[in-house]
Amino acid sequence: MSPPESRASDASVELLSMVRTLADVKASMPRKLRGVINRVYGVNVEVSKFVGGDTHYTASSGGMMPDLRFTSKAGGRVLVHSYKPGDWELAVKRAHDDLVAQSGAFEGLSIKLPEPTSDIGKEAHPPGGKGPQKNKDFIGRLLGMFTED
Repeated sequence: MSPPESRASDASVELLSMVRTLADVKASMPRKLRGVINRVYGVNVEVSKFVGGDTHYTASSGGMMPDLRFTSKAGGRVLVHSYKPGDWELAVKRAHDDLVAQSGAFEGLSIKLPEPTSDIGKEAHPPGGKGPQKNKDFIGRLLGMFTED
């Protein structure tokens, strides 16, 4: 007899927040450092931002199918598409706790935690159909986000 399937809505708000934070930090890391969360903690987190403000997050323990998939809508609503509980949740918690403490895999990096992303997409595609605008302070923000100790 197989264990009962968990409903997608059973994912805790705390778990969603930790995955969101880890995925946003990973996306802002230099490319050569992005695999550290997977290598050290055994969990892979990803974020995809779409025009219109929707942001899609996934977390997995290394399998082909993600263990958690959810979308953060432009209005602040969160829609959980799939959720499969397991040991990977503990890995997410350890990675998040280390990120907050800046120890473990994040040792040697000074990382600023991202602000909530409710207005994603406004910079990329401003109203009025003018097209993307360059953020003149992008390099300054990027260099200020990660500094080696």
